[in-house]
Amino acid sequence: MSNRFVSDWVRNNDVPLSRRITDKINPEPLREKVNKTVYRLNLVQRKLEDSRLRMEQKHKALFNKCVAAQQAKDSAVAIMYANECSQVRKMAQTVVTSQLAIEQVTLRLETVKDFGDIAIEVMPAAKLIHTPPAKTRNTSSRKPPSSPSKKSAPAFPHCRPPSPRREATAPRNR
Repeated sequence: MSNRFVSDWVRNNDVPLSRRITDKINPEPLREKVNKTVYRLNLVQRKLEDSRLRMEQKHKALFNKCVAAQQAKDSAVAIMYANECSQVRKMAQTVVTSQLAIEQVTLRLETVKDFGDIAIEVMPAAKLIHTPPAKTRNTSSRKPPSSPSKKSAPAFPHCRPPSPRREATAPRNR
């Protein structure tokens, strides 16, 4: 659909300047934006469901009129009702497709919201894991510096250089 159609179809109420400035200074938290969006999408989904039900009722009525016209041997009227029935089915299919798309977006936003909640809960633990251990001030337990001839183990065991491979002396039997 064109933007002109949308602007002509629904009146666009511009946000006042004071509201835009306030939103820039004190932005709304993302969690609240997601909640509002999910709520609005649920409203739209309910409206689409109502539209789908009305279209089904209209289709049944048109179909019954088409059958009655066929039984009355009035083929011109029957064709007219059949064509209208076809158009209503196409519109109903578009509504169903829109419903599914909105449901998919709603589920994705709810997943994002749940992930954000989990991330907020886990964040303190993650910070503790990633902070280096505090250095102790006890100097009596300090080890003397090692001589350069001795190899010391690396601070992180997963950073060790690879060990040399041992060659097999006997072939394997499988």
